Amino acid sequence: MKVIEQGMSSAKGEAEVRWDKLFDPAVTAAYEIGVIRFAGGTVCDIFHILGSMRSVDSEEQSKTD
Repeated sequence: MKVIEQGMSSAKGEAEVRWDKLFDPAVTAAYEIGVIRFAGGTVCDIFHILGSMRSVDSEEQSKTD
């Protein structure tokens, strides 16, 4: 049983190494672009939310006037 487990773990390790060699640069680049886009999008979303909150506040103030 141990021999099978060792064989499976070494095969899994090889597969992971191959996966890393194939996809690491692409995944890293995509991840970095995604993080930058996500961070930029989040900042934009925050400003958008703040802007919409301000417009709601001004609408409520105009109703009370």
